[in-house]
Amino acid sequence: GGYYLVHYLDHYACSTSLLLVSLFQCFAIVYVYGIHSLSSNIEEITNKQMYFTTRFILKFFVPLILIFMLVCKIVTSTNLHTTVGGRSYHYSDLSVTVSQLFGLIALLPILINMSVQIYNIAKRENSWYLRLAMLITPPKERDEIRQTGHCKRLKIAHWFKI
Repeated sequence: GGYYLVHYLDHYACSTSLLLVSLFQCFAIVYVYGIHSLSSNIEEITNKQMYFTTRFILKFFVPLILIFMLVCKIVTSTNLHTTVGGRSYHYSDLSVTVSQLFGLIALLPILINMSVQIYNIAKRENSWYLRLAMLITPPKERDEIRQTGHCKRLKIAHWFKI
């Protein structure tokens, strides 16, 4: 049974969950943390500014490529089959469903952590706008949001600024 389990995990759990985690990380770093914050951190470390083309690619092309890859992976997903000892073996539909659940289990720590963070913020802040603003804003910028009640990261200009 070990070969089949490894084959399941390799085909379902690894690739799909890695694409999702990569997409979440890309979104968190580029949009939530901000491309300019990332650029200033890189400049701090290397003493070189991040090129405009690099910022543009990170902001728009990388998420689009990851989404495209994820959609293609889901759409072209077929029933597993393998060849063992010269014989072809097709996996059952139930086993494919179970293996897809294994892939979702790999994402559970992310979902649990996100739920706990949302719950903790919901206990402290007043409006949903402020709650969301606090979740997507670095700690050093939160005092400004508390004072003004406005979040730059929730404006459309932030999402398209390169």
